[in-house]
Amino acid sequence: MEYQSKIQENWHAVVTVTVDAEKVGPQLADSLASLSKRVKLEGFRKGKVPRGLIKKMFGKQIEEQVYEPYYRQALDELFKADGYDPISMPKVENVQFDDKKGLTFDVTFDVRPDFQVEDLKGAEIEKTEYTVDKKDVENALESLRQQQAMIHTVEGEAQPGHYVVADIQELDSTGLPIIGRKYEKQSLYVRPDDQELTPQLLGVKPGEIRRIRLAVEKEKSPTIDTLESDNKETEKRFELSVREIKERRVPELDDEFAKDLGDYKNLGELKKRIQENLKNNAESDSNHFFRQALMDEAIKRNTVQVPPSMLSRYLDSVVQDAKKREPKVDEKQLYEHARAGAIRTIKWILIRQRLVEKAGIEVTDDQVRAHLQQAVVAGGLKEDQAKGIEENKERFESIKDELIDTALFEWLAGQCKVKTTKKPWRSEEEEADPVTAT
Repeated sequence: MEYQSKIQENWHAVVTVTVDAEKVGPQLADSLASLSKRVKLEGFRKGKVPRGLIKKMFGKQIEEQVYEPYYRQALDELFKADGYDPISMPKVENVQFDDKKGLTFDVTFDVRPDFQVEDLKGAEIEKTEYTVDKKDVENALESLRQQQAMIHTVEGEAQPGHYVVADIQELDSTGLPIIGRKYEKQSLYVRPDDQELTPQLLGVKPGEIRRIRLAVEKEKSPTIDTLESDNKETEKRFELSVREIKERRVPELDDEFAKDLGDYKNLGELKKRIQENLKNNAESDSNHFFRQALMDEAIKRNTVQVPPSMLSRYLDSVVQDAKKREPKVDEKQLYEHARAGAIRTIKWILIRQRLVEKAGIEVTDDQVRAHLQQAVVAGGLKEDQAKGIEENKERFESIKDELIDTALFEWLAGQCKVKTTKKPWRSEEEEADPVTAT
């Protein structure tokens, strides 16, 4: 057997295999002759069916039986030689036989891209260090207060900020109930800044029945004539049967509030813990975005084509994960939406592997175990948790990858000119959020 190999665009390998006609031709003839002796067809005696008819009827089956061993031999010889690093299942295509040229077929598969990786020497990378101040702690405390708020029943009349719990019956233009338009135990918020519903709810009491009207935006359409438009409803009418008046109360920000949240002696301890957590989160964000900047620079410096099979498998996994959460997801739309991110992720996977090899980074199993024990000593991990990770191969390898990433990004950062800037951790949006603002 002879092999001719070619790597096409996107790292698609095509290996053309040729088998001498002197080998294949006699096998085809023998198989045809053997089948001729055994075939029974109506109108012919056994063994007397014309070979031309047998070839027409069973030719494809005979060819597959004869060619199959050559397919297997080609695959064994190709991948035992370690000359390829396949990343997709091989396929046999373009099968042809010629009495003179012999049997030819292509073995096609994608290979892992092989390229000379460029590191980040001389790159200028900006790193943002996020700072945490008193305002961040205050916002976090207020957010905790809002989360701990309780709903209480209010005696008396509804006021701004209250909730009116009522059964709502929609009425027609004459004031009669519309069948099928009754909604029980609905909660209506008496918004302080509302100019339509709130004035109609103010002062209402439990047990009271009150009618309200809400404006309906008039439908505008060039196909509706003036008379019809004038007669369309401009408001809807409802009858409320009030059950309760409720309000949302947030707890006072004091030592008792801190004690209710956990093992804190006073509010000061809670503030200290919040500040520590915020600083850790800010540092985590800073490192995350710095790593992203290093990745972006590495991708920019290294042009690598993504094999279609890798992209297809990655997108398939994205879609399958999405379907577990939402079975009716639009697969085509999700494919298009996720495509750009998938290409970037795969490029980084390929570049990362080459960079790790270039940097000579290696993490052993013993180093992973030592890392887990350090986490136990530091109190970030319990002994049984560390043991569980060691016994779980997938989680163990995940920790190993994290350690490799840490070493890799430290190596890359050491090659760059890093410009550090400081910035408040909270965003403008967070400052404007009424839930977290003080």
